[in-house]
Amino acid sequence: MLLALLACALDPAPYEAPPFDAPAAPEAGIQLHVPAVELAAGEERERCLYVATPHDADAWVSRIELVARPGLHHAMLVKAPEARTDEEDCFGIPEALMDDYTSVPEPVFASSTQVTEEAVAFPDGVALPLAAHQPMMIDYHLLNTGDEPMTGEVWINLHFREADDEPEAARLYVMANITGIDVPAQGEQTLTTTCSFPSDATVLSLTPHMHAHGRSFTASVVSPAGETPLLDTTRWENPETTWFDPTLAVSAGDAIRFTCAYTNDGDEPIGFGPTADDEMCMLFGYHWPADDLLWRADYDPSACTVE
Repeated sequence: MLLALLACALDPAPYEAPPFDAPAAPEAGIQLHVPAVELAAGEERERCLYVATPHDADAWVSRIELVARPGLHHAMLVKAPEARTDEEDCFGIPEALMDDYTSVPEPVFASSTQVTEEAVAFPDGVALPLAAHQPMMIDYHLLNTGDEPMTGEVWINLHFREADDEPEAARLYVMANITGIDVPAQGEQTLTTTCSFPSDATVLSLTPHMHAHGRSFTASVVSPAGETPLLDTTRWENPETTWFDPTLAVSAGDAIRFTCAYTNDGDEPIGFGPTADDEMCMLFGYHWPADDLLWRADYDPSACTVE
């Protein structure tokens, strides 16, 4: 009996993922799935999964839903330039798909830090275009902050619009500061980025994104009439998206100004980077019409200023 107890102590039962209810697939639309991935305590992993959507005709996406097991650091869905059905390690969008800001694959959806549920619903007459059998890449970043194993798993539902008329095309915009982050050891930094709009636009949402050293994130719209606050949060983890109802109208030359403040308690400086130990200062959301407002800041320095 004693030997049996010792054997059990030395050979613990394998980890089993706790029960989790997967979301139902859309009645009209498609479901994309990142299969279960087991992570050890403290493990961090980012992968890029390539798929081709199974729908046979061009479609319009009216609603997007993300559901994930706990531990999803972020997920990003982008249109890939060519069809692939494989997977690779990655940190962000692979360099092979991003020569410069003009060739960044078009993003369809992005979640912020440690968010496990998110839903995007476009208003009547607005939707996101999706070609038949569209090649896609799901960039999923998993982070186990606990002391026990965990299982990561991600589902993304794309609901299709059923109306016959052609809607206004929406697009995800991303504003980011990539080279300005430099938080000194045992120090602080406050970084403000202002990105202008090249044309009139309607903005549906604002989603902040920073990592664990971030202590606050604010955003405002700047126009000839002055500066109007839009977002103010101290939550780097599971921050709320700001949804505009009615939507926010901006004119060509207006700008979004966003500020990230960081505290570094460590003995090494912190810069921009993809891991949870690095930092980011990003703002994204949906807008229309779908012009070239995809990525700003260091991807297109002429569109932004940094303070």
